Amino acid sequence: MSTFLRVSDPQGTALSHPDRVERQIEMGNDLDGERFITGAKSGEGPLGFVLEETLIFFAFQHPETSLEFELVKVLFNRLCARFRGRYGLELCQELNQDIWLMLLQPSSTARLWAQLCFWRFAFHRFKNLLKKKRRATKACSLDSELGVRWRVLKSISPGLSPDEVVYLREVMLSLPPYQCAAFQLRHECGFSLSEIGAMLKRDVRTVRRLLKSAERHFRSS
Repeated sequence: MSTFLRVSDPQGTALSHPDRVERQIEMGNDLDGERFITGAKSGEGPLGFVLEETLIFFAFQHPETSLEFELVKVLFNRLCARFRGRYGLELCQELNQDIWLMLLQPSSTARLWAQLCFWRFAFHRFKNLLKKKRRATKACSLDSELGVRWRVLKSISPGLSPDEVVYLREVMLSLPPYQCAAFQLRHECGFSLSEIGAMLKRDVRTVRRLLKSAERHFRSS
């Protein structure tokens, strides 16, 4: 039975990390953050190639820290290695955003499944993303989609041209996960600060700070 993940699925079946992930977590707990990040990037060190499930575990253990930010970048680079050659950078960015929006919801079972089998979870999200994009392509033209983005971002920077909207969308996808999630939930979904706080398990003051940081990032871009 897993030491670090003891949960059951809705049917009551006991679930746990794969053995190799457990071993890496146990070893990783003895490393300082900088050494762990260096090993995760290079694939060298006492842990060898750090599995994606291990990266997610440690990202959850260190929210809103430089360690979490670096591990998110490592995962993004691995997503790009899998999907960028065939589908391009923009789709990789959207997939990364979609995955972390799911993972940052405390009640979401995605937090569990991504730690049990990350690539199965990622491919499932990727298929859903492709389906949504195909439906969107049939439903509206590029101009109308840009119009929607323009209305969303206008509240931050009035007077945007379509080209600027495209650029700022790229900026949005480059935000740290919690900032990006807070921004989208506020400006695209219309949730209140308290509702966002409940979803992200953060108090209202923290949500307000995340939004201000995101907006500051937009204005400086």
